[in-house]
Amino acid sequence: MDGAADIGVHAVSATSRLLDRAAAERLRDDLLGAAARGARAFVIDLGAVEAFDPIGLSVLLMTRREVPAGARIALAALRREGQAVARTMRLHEVFDIYADVRAATADLSR
Repeated sequence: MDGAADIGVHAVSATSRLLDRAAAERLRDDLLGAAARGARAFVIDLGAVEAFDPIGLSVLLMTRREVPAGARIALAALRREGQAVARTMRLHEVFDIYADVRAATADLSR
């Protein structure tokens, strides 16, 4: 997992192939730590994720409610499997979704 901030946007990467509870909690903890330090825009790079556990998805959705009001969270680099999950779970209603981290960071930096 990478917790680098870029142009005011905090980016974090999932490194496991399965987004289960533990992996999602690591992402959440990183984002909430950055939010406590003042970050208000976040990119979650899911390019390495091949499968999504329902509890991992729930943790991501709860994370959205835990960041400060007005903060934006983007999901980026979803593989085909992740895109199907995002459509089914209507994640676009909760998160901004981008094809890659660069596009997400550029948009959230504005």
